[in-house]
Amino acid sequence: MIPEEMERTIQFILEQQAQLTVNHAKAEERMTRVEEAQESLARTQENLARSQENLARSQEDLGRSQGNTARQIEHLGVALIELTEAHTRTQGALTRLAEAQTHSDQRLDALIDIVRGGKGTGQ
Repeated sequence: MIPEEMERTIQFILEQQAQLTVNHAKAEERMTRVEEAQESLARTQENLARSQENLARSQEDLGRSQGNTARQIEHLGVALIELTEAHTRTQGALTRLAEAQTHSDQRLDALIDIVRGGKGTGQ
């Protein structure tokens, strides 16, 4: 090999080495970005898992709340029925009281007539 060929070969090897170094640096940069992306993905997955756990707890709480609300509505329904029945009884009692008051008024009017009639005849 003559010195010129050797020089070209050395130059070629140096250029290849330089290109290899550049390619290696780019590969390391890409690898760093991939690792960062993987870490970000892992954090996102952890956040998602926590969110799913929170959602499950919220759904359980909602289920309990709905059960409590259903029981309260049922109790209110029973109370409303009882109140309606009590109102009906009260209405009946008031009706009977009004009838008795009317009867008492009629008897009082008759008594007043008797008393007035006796006074008028006695004087």
